[in-house]
Amino acid sequence: MLDAHPDLNPDGFFESQELLAIRVEVEKLAGINFAYPASWSRPDWSAVLASAKARVLIRRACSYFAARREEGLTRFIFKDPRTIALMPFWERVFKRENLTPRYVVALRKPCAVNKSIQHFSGQSYEMADLLWMENMATIAQFLKDRPFALVVYERWFEGAEEQIHGLSQFVFGTRAKKTTIRKILNTTVKSRLNHAATEADVSGGGDFSARYYGALCELPCENAGLQDNEIVQLGECYVAMVRSLGPKLHPDSLGQLQDFDRRERSWADRIVALEAQIADRDRVHRAARARQAARGASYFLEAGQRLIDRGRFRAATHCLTRAHTLAPALVEPPFFASISTYLDGDRDLALAWARTAVGLCRPNGNQWAPRDRVAQILIQLGRFAEADEAYIEAISLMPQRPQLYRNRAALCRLRKQDWLADQLDEVASRLEQNV
Repeated sequence: MLDAHPDLNPDGFFESQELLAIRVEVEKLAGINFAYPASWSRPDWSAVLASAKARVLIRRACSYFAARREEGLTRFIFKDPRTIALMPFWERVFKRENLTPRYVVALRKPCAVNKSIQHFSGQSYEMADLLWMENMATIAQFLKDRPFALVVYERWFEGAEEQIHGLSQFVFGTRAKKTTIRKILNTTVKSRLNHAATEADVSGGGDFSARYYGALCELPCENAGLQDNEIVQLGECYVAMVRSLGPKLHPDSLGQLQDFDRRERSWADRIVALEAQIADRDRVHRAARARQAARGASYFLEAGQRLIDRGRFRAATHCLTRAHTLAPALVEPPFFASISTYLDGDRDLALAWARTAVGLCRPNGNQWAPRDRVAQILIQLGRFAEADEAYIEAISLMPQRPQLYRNRAALCRLRKQDWLADQLDEVASRLEQNV
């Protein structure tokens, strides 16, 4: 809402031509096309800023600020909506020059901004809406952990005093004096620059941008950062959505974007489509993780088998537990098959395997079935007490399974505990009747 300085700002921007020229060069270096929002995610800023061209531009920007300091200037105002896409560059400059930036978000209704973009650049209304949302969503992500002030254009002409106080407190650490406020109101708040009054004629923005604007307007003037605010979550969702639409947003295919029916392709529909894409990607990732886990489980299973053959049962238990944790379905069949092969030969080794099975089952609280199988093997080895412990653990994990009570009852009869076996059979019968 300030008049641009005619000498420094012939194009009407509120900063010097030198800074504008630097911004254009940085955009070219990073491969950013401001009319193509999806390109904003492409720069590898660590590589961009490490280039010789970037170092030249950083020195050039630092020289500008150093020269202004020599002229006695201690504060700079740098306003350009495209700045947000280049913040990694400017933060490097700020750090080099030991400048402490104060971030001020100047917010305006998306419908009014879209009309302005249409007028000056000839973009479609839909693309203008994308540009507004990309700007604001990227700003929200950047300001997660950075203090900032918020100025709302639509409120400026109605209640500028409150916003002036907020800005003064944010920038200078104190509320503005009444004389200062009157001076600002008389020299800065100019009714001829008030375009808010004509915005009733502007058609509303997209549903998503309107919702985003409403959420931003609820913020106070001074903010310590957005952290996990819903605004950041909305912004991240939108940015991901724009990225997924990347090929459709290329300038060469804007005609296709201009022709789509906004009622049939609302923001809500796009977000639903995005969530479906994310779900598909998650399924692919889960499958990849399962394959990786299977490979790891095979490695630990083979290592455990070798250790058992050498009589190193404690180390084997560790390896087999890891294998079982990674892929129980893969480990259990060969593991119990190996135990069975030793039952007809080296029964001591079979017993060691069975005890190892008990050890690997215990870290996995939901593994009742392996305990049942281990108990049956221990019974074949004549280790009735250990088998009974395995059955007790299995029943505690799956108390509604009648067969576990039947199996333990059979064990109790082998141990001459008929009274306990009768009670277990009675419990099993009641469970079977309930089923």
